[in-house]
Amino acid sequence: MTAGLGGTLWHITILLAGDPIPLDALGRGLRRLCDLDPANMAARYRAGAVELQFWDEGSDLETVALSAAQLWRSSRQGAGLPDWSLVGLQVLERARWRERRLTLPLAMAPGSVEVLP
Repeated sequence: MTAGLGGTLWHITILLAGDPIPLDALGRGLRRLCDLDPANMAARYRAGAVELQFWDEGSDLETVALSAAQLWRSSRQGAGLPDWSLVGLQVLERARWRERRLTLPLAMAPGSVEVLP
């Protein structure tokens, strides 16, 4: 969800969890969410958990982290997603992400929505 604020490019990973819901309903909601920015956003999920990855642009980590933390709350109703809690947030500056990408879990392909085992 590129904010277009100018500044640094950041790689965001958001982890959410809550009461399990049917996979088909969760998958449909995540596809609607990813359709808001299909060239940028991707999701992995299972019945009680979701991982979202995307890039955002902003002046500093605090600003981008706050925006990322609000993403689920601001988008979930329109996408038909559950009222789950944010349980993890990783924000990496583009240069740090490049340095660490060999040791981090594989990034998801933009626009993908995958079921976790």
